[in-house]
Amino acid sequence: MDTTAVRFYTSIKKASENHGIKVLHDMGDEAYFHTDNQNFYFIMVRKGGNLFRMKVNKITKTTSLDAFYEIAKNISSAM
Repeated sequence: MDTTAVRFYTSIKKASENHGIKVLHDMGDEAYFHTDNQNFYFIMVRKGGNLFRMKVNKITKTTSLDAFYEIAKNISSAM
């Protein structure tokens, strides 16, 4: 396995832990969700040596958290 992806994922996750994260068990090998509940949604997923981040930078009344998760799950499944 590519340890670069593991190290990068671990580093970013550790930096976010004090700001509240939710570990996701249904995406990739490792994944977590982070939000401030006002401005952004963020997901990071690692699957093997691949890594992706997805972020909504401005939550509005039409932003769907369910759709955000579903898109991330689809990308993770395709990796």
